[in-house]
Amino acid sequence: ELWLDFAATARALGHPLRDISFEGGVPSDAEPFRTWGLPSITLHSHDQDSLALLRDATRDRSLARIDPDRYVESFRLIAIYLAYLDQALTARAAAPHSVAPTP
Repeated sequence: ELWLDFAATARALGHPLRDISFEGGVPSDAEPFRTWGLPSITLHSHDQDSLALLRDATRDRSLARIDPDRYVESFRLIAIYLAYLDQALTARAAAPHSVAPTP
């Protein structure tokens, strides 16, 4: 559900989503959570070119390569998503759970 909530938030803000996978040698901060079966999501503003920088330690990692506008857009989207999750998860936890009728 984390991904669906994020996609809904992004759509509401008109933010385009790209599925750029971290697989293939780029570690994600979500890995330890997944190992323990905890819900997790990896959010980033990388495209294929900037992801290549993370895969190859010999490439230029200068801060000048960071697009400040994309960084701010991503920060804003994630902040709104976290605020949304705070409200949505609280509401979901408070909602009565349906109980199957006893035969």
